[in-house]
Amino acid sequence: MERTIYRFGRFSLDAGGDVLLRDGEPVSLTPKAIRILAVLVERRGRLVTKEELMKEIWPDTFVEEANVTQHVSVLRKVLADVGEDGRSIIETFPKRGYRFVGEVERVSETEADAAPAASAGPAALVRTRWRSTRVPLIGAAVILLLAAVAAATYYIRSTEPIPPAQLAVLPLQIVSSPQAEAAHLGVGIADAIVTRLANIRSIRVRPTSAILAFEHGTVDAAEAGRKLRVDHVLTGTVQQVDEAYRFNLQLVRVSDGVPIWGQRFDVSRRTLFGLEDQIVPQVVGALQLQISTAERARIDRRYTDSPEAYEQYLQGRALLANYSDSNLRQSMERFQRALAADPQFVLAQAGLATAAGIFSIRFAYEQQAHDWGRRAEELAARALAQDPNLGEAHLAISSAAGTLYRNFDWPTVIREAEIALSLNPNLDLAHSALARAFYHIGLLDRSETESALAERISGGTNVEVSRVHLYNRLLSGQADEAKRMAETLLSRTDAPVVRQYLGLATFYLGDPARARETLAAVRRPDGLPDTRSQASLSSIVAASGAREEAERIIRAVLDFGYMDHHVAYSLGAAEAQLGRPAEAVKWLRQATQTGFPCYPWFDKDSLLDPVRADPQFRAFLADLRRAYDAARTRYASARTD
Repeated sequence: MERTIYRFGRFSLDAGGDVLLRDGEPVSLTPKAIRILAVLVERRGRLVTKEELMKEIWPDTFVEEANVTQHVSVLRKVLADVGEDGRSIIETFPKRGYRFVGEVERVSETEADAAPAASAGPAALVRTRWRSTRVPLIGAAVILLLAAVAAATYYIRSTEPIPPAQLAVLPLQIVSSPQAEAAHLGVGIADAIVTRLANIRSIRVRPTSAILAFEHGTVDAAEAGRKLRVDHVLTGTVQQVDEAYRFNLQLVRVSDGVPIWGQRFDVSRRTLFGLEDQIVPQVVGALQLQISTAERARIDRRYTDSPEAYEQYLQGRALLANYSDSNLRQSMERFQRALAADPQFVLAQAGLATAAGIFSIRFAYEQQAHDWGRRAEELAARALAQDPNLGEAHLAISSAAGTLYRNFDWPTVIREAEIALSLNPNLDLAHSALARAFYHIGLLDRSETESALAERISGGTNVEVSRVHLYNRLLSGQADEAKRMAETLLSRTDAPVVRQYLGLATFYLGDPARARETLAAVRRPDGLPDTRSQASLSSIVAASGAREEAERIIRAVLDFGYMDHHVAYSLGAAEAQLGRPAEAVKWLRQATQTGFPCYPWFDKDSLLDPVRADPQFRAFLADLRRAYDAARTRYASARTD
């Protein structure tokens, strides 16, 4: 029997056996990912379209392009050290496909007496002699390499891959009295289980934000599962008994509502932090999940031995899942208490860093925005130093990089969000971070793809995910959809930016009077006018011809003392409407230099129309187009291609 082995860098690929080795050791990849790699390697130097890959890898199944994109993204990370000058050996042709460009050595091997050896099992295969068609003899190293390939091939072929499980962990129902003592455990324990299971690539678990709608009242598990579009639901109750808690859990199959696993757990308050250690392995076993050694290590790791720290962490996570000024402050307070009880509790550090990053860009102003951003970065760096393989720590770094303090460092946001997703593919906020970075630098199509992925994971229940998706729609010219989304989101958050989006969408839909009314009414949580909304108001008032009023608002915005790229952009638009092209270009250039070089929006925003014929603006727009083209080239291999 002839087998073809492809060698490149430290890797050897047995295309027929679905095995990839690095330095002689099998690489943990799904069979689909290895088959995609095999197709690309076999057609080295040629463009392979996404349609060809979908037909070749999933011949009888309907799949979305995102499946191919995600597998290629994983392959790029595995093969990161093969390309020259840091470039990937898998080239991307946006919206078309991929091309393998690495140097490849092709070896055709003939196996002697293959049929008897194969029937004898893996031990016999290890002893099988291989004969190369290129040379009469092969060295001992190649023999060992091919023996490892044969043994791994036998194992993989004898094991049917299990499709990724789709799971939701519902908030536990509180049946204790008084309920206040255990109220935080309903969401907190569910979140802890979600966090553990999210580290497993063979499962897609809905994030905590997606299950908050089922926190109160009687819940039918199967019905909830259908709404969340999952195969299984983990549900249960918690009852406080003196100083202990009783948990009754069931894993329910959504298709017929039948429990496939169930158990009762009685734990004291001091041993509560060990509960998920008992639950997660049993859920993994009940779902028959295939997990790697590294994944096993992550789900088995206990991050703290302090009951006090763990309980405060659970409360912090439950509050963080809800997006408001008050809840973010309370969430950070709980994380701080957890760290006071255990300063090395890395999950609490990552949670506090993420919360601080969100607070910095959504609710903090002036110097506070810098201070919260700096704190987010410091905490994230500590978490990452403790556990470089914690996806949440990389997400925290990404969150901190996207703040005013870091001058909106989008390359770092993208890099760290990508790493976070490679470690934990269930992080909806990592997809949302990518979407946010991409719309700021003008890659709106890629932003929309990431937003859609984030929405799919969260079920549309994460406020930050929905906010990013909303603004992406606004920048893409879909003002009607943006207005609808803003009106829906207002019932879930007090973030001023959502009302700002509503006012802008209303203006672009042709109702400037209502837009002015909406923007003028936007207030920060402390009751002061919202600076970003006031800046947007100045441009709309200027567009209506009220010159003196617009100039008064501009002066007030400058007196507030807060400046970011969106404020600068709005001031540029106001100056354009006032017929002052030099001032307009000054503010617009500042917006691009501080995090908003979104060429497609600059190119089409009607508020900038009065200065489009001005030579200064035309030169500025040409510079911006070159930067945009460079960004498209730089991120040609991004996961959203």
